[in-house]
Amino acid sequence: MHPAQIKALLTIAGHKQKDVADELGVTPTSVNAVINGRSRSKQVEEWIAAATGRPLLELWPQWYGEGELKLSDDERQLVLAYRDLSAADRGRAVKLLQRGLPHETAASGHNVIAVGGSMAAGGDVNFGHKSGRRIK
Repeated sequence: MHPAQIKALLTIAGHKQKDVADELGVTPTSVNAVINGRSRSKQVEEWIAAATGRPLLELWPQWYGEGELKLSDDERQLVLAYRDLSAADRGRAVKLLQRGLPHETAASGHNVIAVGGSMAAGGDVNFGHKSGRRIK
């Protein structure tokens, strides 16, 4: 469902994004990111589904439809490492993915390999420069 439709359903049900955030103890920005599909929170998704009376599949078919996205432990660690990066460093990481260049990590000695828009990682995942300077 389009984010504007989800926002409209919340409004029709008498709720604002701030209401969701306050009740769940998260920021309104986090709620907005979930509504717009930029982030996931089962807690926020389920609250909105209950408040609007719509199933999760209808609200977010990209997450709850057939073939729901499942992450391996390595992929999950990679996502968590990515979330810890600043906006500028995220941009650099995405550019590396788009170019398909290998990117060596600092400190951990593990590699994050970006090939054709996907990444593979092993062990503790940290993004860093080949110089050993950690991106933070």
